[in-house]
Amino acid sequence: MSYHAYTIDGYGICDADNACEVTKERIENLLSLAPEVSKRFHKEFGTDYEIEDVDNYEADYSYIHGIFALLGDVMNEAEYSDSLYGVGFVMCDDFNCRQYVMYVPTYPWRMTDREKSMTLSDLGAIFRKYSEILFGEPSEVDFYTCENGG
Repeated sequence: MSYHAYTIDGYGICDADNACEVTKERIENLLSLAPEVSKRFHKEFGTDYEIEDVDNYEADYSYIHGIFALLGDVMNEAEYSDSLYGVGFVMCDDFNCRQYVMYVPTYPWRMTDREKSMTLSDLGAIFRKYSEILFGEPSEVDFYTCENGG
């Protein structure tokens, strides 16, 4: 049996920096931006869900659970709906169980047209838009190195 550590580097937001109270109204406002994620969420939790139920939400393509998984899925549906012009976001957690939603830079030949022309300011505006809806105030974007393993 072996253990492999990995790091994911990128610009984004961390749950440790977002201690604001999340409300059901804010969750519904966020879900209104991503109809497919909203459909899946309500199919699993119904409309009379409790805030604590969101801890059991599992992201589309990762093992991440909770509010940052939901945030990342909404951002991916809303911002990456057209793969030629979209921006993809990664959800991950570190050894200390902090969760992140990040934009991870990639090779130029794998970037969409939108990614190639995007500035750090543009990226910050995307993160602030969605974090303000969910947390009630915009989150500042920072560069993170998320280290974990398995």
